[in-house]
Amino acid sequence: MSYPKDIGPAATPDLEEFVRRNHRVRFGLAAIVLGFFLPLPILGGFTPALDAHIGLGITVAWVYAFAQFVLALVVAQYYMRRARRSDAAGERLIEREGETWTP
Repeated sequence: MSYPKDIGPAATPDLEEFVRRNHRVRFGLAAIVLGFFLPLPILGGFTPALDAHIGLGITVAWVYAFAQFVLALVVAQYYMRRARRSDAAGERLIEREGETWTP
C-alpha cells in the first residue's frame, strides 16, 4: 500500500506499518469471530449435530451459544487492550512525524 507524497505523514513507512498492523489485528479478530459464530446457524439449521443432550435438558447448541458470548467478551477485552496500546503508539507516531512534516 502506498500513498501519494503530498498528503504528508501518510507517506511514511512507519505509518504504513502502523496501519498494516492495525488492519491485521482487526481482520484477524473478525475472522476468528466469524469462524466461530457462523457454524451455529448452519449446524443448527441443517444438521442434528447440536441436538445432543448434555444433561438437565441442555443441548450442545446451548453450550455452543453460551461459548459465543464468552468468545465475544474475550475478543472485546483483547481488542480494547490492543487498541489502547495502538492509540498510544499512534500518538507517538503523530508527534514524531508532525515535527518533520510541513504541508
